Amino acid sequence: HIGITNAKCIGNSAYNGVNASSYNFINGNGYLIVTGNYDDNNTYGSLEIENNLVSHATISGNTFKKQLWVDDTSNVSIVGNTVSDRIFLTAQSNDTDNITVSGNTCTRLSATTFGPIEEQIGRHKGRHKGIHVIGNTFYGAAGVNDIFADGHVDCITIESNALNGVDSNAIALVRSPTCNHMVRNNRSKVTRALAISRSGGRVVEYGNDNMT
Repeated sequence: HIGITNAKCIGNSAYNGVNASSYNFINGNGYLIVTGNYDDNNTYGSLEIENNLVSHATISGNTFKKQLWVDDTSNVSIVGNTVSDRIFLTAQSNDTDNITVSGNTCTRLSATTFGPIEEQIGRHKGRHKGIHVIGNTFYGAAGVNDIFADGHVDCITIESNALNGVDSNAIALVRSPTCNHMVRNNRSKVTRALAISRSGGRVVEYGNDNMT
């Protein structure tokens, strides 16, 4: 879907895709609903929403074998999906805001950039202004953090998640001068680190169980 206003994908199945995500939305706007779909064995990814600048998207109840990716898009609810790969949130050409990730089961979540960051009126683009990661189950992958947010994330809330991986850190945050993060009431299955690196900004954490 390229440049599409108001799109729905409901109850579809896709198999063995290559070169692009099975459910792909680029430069669209309006309301986007992706509900109750299935994807298996795409070599690139299961879903990507990219550069949908005037958009309100609901991604719910899907079963995806590869990653669920949101890039340069705000006002997205990712709710109740099963994703065998990661949920990937990126920003490059535009800031993102109001992204909710709730009630999903997946390996891990990453919030970072994709490609070189562009300049806009004397400042960097590609900031995540508001991400809310609440009540998910992450079962982890070898050598990576269950939840990772880098220094391009200005505000993330990480709350009441089950962190069931056994490798690397349960949660890893990279601070920046503009960050304002809340990390509370999460639980790791085995004792692992809540790792906070660099300096600046503000990080509040409390009530996190089984994390050093």
